Amino acid sequence: MSKLRRPLARRDKARRLLLTVEARDESKRPLNVPELQSKLLADIPGQTLHLPDVPLSYEWETIGIVARISAILGDSRFPMGCSASYIPLDKKETWLRAFQQKIDSNDPLQVLDLLIEKTLNFNV
Repeated sequence: MSKLRRPLARRDKARRLLLTVEARDESKRPLNVPELQSKLLADIPGQTLHLPDVPLSYEWETIGIVARISAILGDSRFPMGCSASYIPLDKKETWLRAFQQKIDSNDPLQVLDLLIEKTLNFNV
């Protein structure tokens, strides 16, 4: 598969998985959704990622779709939103390097932790 078509095909696979999860018909939902999410993220080479910008690249679209699937399946760290809303557009190069390292790790679902905006709470 060509370098241009692989990211597009990966994003389309993520969209198909999202549609099955959004349908909420558990009889048609795959039993291994987290494994499929992990495979989609593991297929993204970290060195091809650049800081997210509008319009999102196919890689960032795929990452946003995987985050949305996690939100639908009950991951309380993610509020419900469209897939593009999970991608932070105000990050710096240091964040990107950490993201690239995590996506190339053994557990690529860990990259979702970096998408979560951590709010500081000073109430003691």
